[in-house]
Amino acid sequence: MLFLRTLFLASVLLISSLNNAAGYVEKDHYLYPIMIDIRYKRYDEAMVKLEPYAKQGDAQALFWYGYMKQSNWGRDRFAAYRWYEKSIEGGNPYSMFKLSGEDGTDYVCDVNGWECAEDNLDKAIQRWGELAEQGDVRAEYYLRYYDRSFLQIGYDAWLSDDNERAIIKAAKKGYYRPLARSTGIAYRAKKSYRERWGDEMYQVLLDNIDKDPEIAMHFVYEPYEGMTDLERRNILLNSFKKGYQVSGFSLFIENNLISKEEAYIISGAQLLGTEEEYDKKFHAEMFDVPEKKISYLDKRSEEFFNSIEHVVNFDEMEFMYFSQPDV
Repeated sequence: MLFLRTLFLASVLLISSLNNAAGYVEKDHYLYPIMIDIRYKRYDEAMVKLEPYAKQGDAQALFWYGYMKQSNWGRDRFAAYRWYEKSIEGGNPYSMFKLSGEDGTDYVCDVNGWECAEDNLDKAIQRWGELAEQGDVRAEYYLRYYDRSFLQIGYDAWLSDDNERAIIKAAKKGYYRPLARSTGIAYRAKKSYRERWGDEMYQVLLDNIDKDPEIAMHFVYEPYEGMTDLERRNILLNSFKKGYQVSGFSLFIENNLISKEEAYIISGAQLLGTEEEYDKKFHAEMFDVPEKKISYLDKRSEEFFNSIEHVVNFDEMEFMYFSQPDV
């Protein structure tokens, strides 16, 4: 029986890693509805769905189960630590990194009172190496990024030429998150993407405009040369239809990419996903929607919400730090 259980757990881990080799969760994967719950911060529902997989020893499920325990500002942070440890025992490098206290995770460890150890980063690097040999593109990227010699070469690994090559290589193999995150680096530097990263990276970003909603949205905010308003509008709407969320719509309205009523519909769809009550009258006033149209537009919001084809364009690395990210 022990041999069969070990074989079962090994097969679960292998299937899990292969299905997520590029960092995205497909619709037929058990994690897909759970990731949608996480996107809308429906953590209680996510925990219920995760629990059977976590109890079976699925190392990836254990990471997310630990995060659910940690969420809502540490409602059960000590239990979260134990689930991360179980995930480490199952060979999950992202749980190893989470409890390493390295590269910003030290604050999470301190706030939660966890005993994090630097050698967990060494374990993660070793595990990423093993997964990279099996064809895991995501692991191959983080193996290179967190390699000790790599970190010692540059004063800032994110801004190094070596990392640019790693980002391009990962994108060509189907892992787009580092490429998508590079748009934020340019934004924080208050530079255009081409100015910050150069022509080669810009072309790679443009070539993958349809691969990740976050990449697509970059060109809504920073249009490429010759891009029409209609093309920007279509990209914007397609991104929303893939589950992309924003906190404000004024820029899109001011640029005549969507109307106030369309903003009301899409914003309403985002609110529906949270399954929380909201003040519909106040919501209507935000977009200058007359009271007589609220009922009709609310139905449109529901239709839009039900039509969303979620692209899960996020993974564990978005959830390493203290804040709860918007994904």
